[in-house]
Amino acid sequence: MKPLVALLSAIAAALVLSGCWSNMELTDRAFVQAAAIDLSDRGQYRLTAQIYKPGGMNAADAAVPESEKSYIAIMTENRSLLGAIRDATNELGRKLQLSHMRSLMIGEETAKTRNIGQILDFFTRDHEPRGNISVVIAKGAASRYLLIPPFIETTMGQQFKEIEHKSSSYSGKTLEVTLTDLDIRSKEEVPFAVVPYFRLVKEQRKLASAHGLAVIDFAKGTMTGFIPPETTPYVIILMNKFQGGVVELPCDNGGRQKGLADSFEIRKADATIDPVVTGNDLALGILVKLEGSIGELSCRRVVTNEEITEFTTEVSREVGRRLQEALLLLQRQKADVIGVGERLSRHHHRLWRQWKPEWPNRFADGDFHIEVKAKLTNTGIQSGESKFVK
Repeated sequence: MKPLVALLSAIAAALVLSGCWSNMELTDRAFVQAAAIDLSDRGQYRLTAQIYKPGGMNAADAAVPESEKSYIAIMTENRSLLGAIRDATNELGRKLQLSHMRSLMIGEETAKTRNIGQILDFFTRDHEPRGNISVVIAKGAASRYLLIPPFIETTMGQQFKEIEHKSSSYSGKTLEVTLTDLDIRSKEEVPFAVVPYFRLVKEQRKLASAHGLAVIDFAKGTMTGFIPPETTPYVIILMNKFQGGVVELPCDNGGRQKGLADSFEIRKADATIDPVVTGNDLALGILVKLEGSIGELSCRRVVTNEEITEFTTEVSREVGRRLQEALLLLQRQKADVIGVGERLSRHHHRLWRQWKPEWPNRFADGDFHIEVKAKLTNTGIQSGESKFVK
């Protein structure tokens, strides 16, 4: 009898637990892939939501009619983001569902004039958005970027997510930054953060590209600086978040090699920043260790031990020079995105309480010494010279 009672209890429990968690059907929802936020002429939020369209065709195909593409875009305007999201129902006939969002794009003007923390507060407070949403700043109106046909991905929201991930891993010219990352950074002693900065590079081709990093000061709530793409990899190295990229050593021997360069592919980069306090002065000791391989040789020969040493010395010198430029840029912008203040707050508590109110100026005036040690792990082939260029 007991086994029968247990079986009936299990069946009853399964019937109860198998119910839906809400009374809304899939056809009642519109799944948002990406959202863009700008300011209207009246100073209100202008929300552009890119919505996945089930059964649609790849939008990258120019021959696909607008009505058959894999996404649609809805634009609404309201004094609050929640109001703008709810207003989309008036045009769409479905409730916007944010649980599948891949990217959140904020227009540059909005980022410079409106408190970004207030915008992010909605997406962290609401129960639907996930913490792994990518956050980016867009040059110009962010809405334009969600109207571009994607190259390979189904929607631009997914394409922006993939650009961040792959570029961070292979070129080092952007950084993958999520909603959770910014939530954590906003609560730190020095609430600075960097997020990917996108721009339209060729309007006629409707091509969007990652183009450096935007600096956000959460104490002010706005975008306060910009890091160009050529400096971005070296800022990321100082942040100790570098995953991969290339260092180019220009050919200086003229002739057929004029304008070319040899390349060193960085596969590992470890940065150690040691704040040194002497009286009322701050100095930074920075040690960067690189490991990598030769990507290509156009004008150098790397065969003997002496040539290997000369090559790695050139790499160290070039990276050191670029790191110095990156740190000087951060000092000019008074943007401690590399975590010096955080180290001081953990190891020099009393001093940090004195320095914190004027930390941006102290960071800008600090001296620094950079040392780079590059290690060549392999030449890519058995020979350390080009087989084709003589």
